Amino acid sequence: MLDTLPQLLPESPVAGFHSSDATFDNRRSAERVPYPAELEIHVGHRTVEGIVRDISIDRSIRPHRMGIAVLHHSPLPVGSPVLCLTRRPCQHFPEQFEVTFKWCRRFGDDGYVSGGLVK
Repeated sequence: MLDTLPQLLPESPVAGFHSSDATFDNRRSAERVPYPAELEIHVGHRTVEGIVRDISIDRSIRPHRMGIAVLHHSPLPVGSPVLCLTRRPCQHFPEQFEVTFKWCRRFGDDGYVSGGLVK
């Protein structure tokens, strides 16, 4: 799957897939750490394959908050939790977990990048 992801190109908005929070600008206070992990993202009756681009853990608040950015090939909904399954055991994620994506944008010619919070 790694070889089928789009080239790293500037992000551009996707109509209908923005965060409703206009002040959200893809910034995280915690350091981003590259963490390539393959995921299955379950959205309704469809499954979207993706790969984690990076994660961050904000330890300045309680409970700690984990941010995640994911590369994928079709748009994801924002604002509602979706179920994610790891394809292989990972140090930072259980086998299944929920993510509420805050934004989704075009990424290159045939892909998307989304960011959100892990529950």
